Amino acid sequence: MLKITLDIFSGLPNPTWTLKGEEAQTVLREIQNTRGGVSELDSGTQPLGYRGFIIETEGTTRGLPSIFRVTSSSSLNETKAREILRKLRNNRSRGEIPTLPPPDANQPDNTIPESDPETVNPVSRSQSEGQCPFVATKYDPRPWNQLQVIRRNNCYNYATRRQTNTFAQPGRISGIDIGKPITARRVIRAALADGARSVQQCLSRSDAPLVMALVIAPDPEFNDFHWYRYHQEGVWGHKPGQTRARNVDNSGEVIKNPETCDRGSYTQFAGYFFVPRSMKVQ
Repeated sequence: MLKITLDIFSGLPNPTWTLKGEEAQTVLREIQNTRGGVSELDSGTQPLGYRGFIIETEGTTRGLPSIFRVTSSSSLNETKAREILRKLRNNRSRGEIPTLPPPDANQPDNTIPESDPETVNPVSRSQSEGQCPFVATKYDPRPWNQLQVIRRNNCYNYATRRQTNTFAQPGRISGIDIGKPITARRVIRAALADGARSVQQCLSRSDAPLVMALVIAPDPEFNDFHWYRYHQEGVWGHKPGQTRARNVDNSGEVIKNPETCDRGSYTQFAGYFFVPRSMKVQ
């Protein structure tokens, strides 16, 4: 049996489906014949947008790893990925949004995995000077790139600085379903219900808000959301889906401005938001 994941989204869970019997063996043979496209799960740049297929095998593997990635360097390219995604949307018996692993019972929703709060320092002018105060952490992706964390937390987890191991969705903890299509208005409404605030709404220093930015991939054929978080060094970090956290864009450039960086298909910039200490996600 093969479990196949189309690794394409950042905020939403990726589509996944299974193949069995001769159909699975046929796919394995095709992949074996294009080994140039086979790579380790966390290898490569893994940008925003299409990142290939993740294949998990059970039983006969024909000399292939038990879990690996098939990238666009093989015959499976982005056009093929979009074609498969359309088929999944039209035939839910073959593809479905995966059921994510349950959260770690010892990992509370509001865990902040990076530096201690004492090391988080204000980086803006004071409120009296006409700008809301906020805080930022030093850029440190290591807590997000551990094996037990990387596939269970997404861009919303990273932007809010909360490891829930639930692949957090805006509005889930507040009982709000974003729905389809994914629009800036719907995602913002859900995030505000979780406790996010507009950057025009100043908060007390005791609530120590972080700053995050939202972008949208508006194409009906590829519709998703993605979040960034501001860091002390003046850079923005992010974590595309089930991939590693990083502070570079799709061109490999350090992100100084999420409005102008290379975001691939995430062409709509939707604004900046505060992340108060009291915010909860799931």
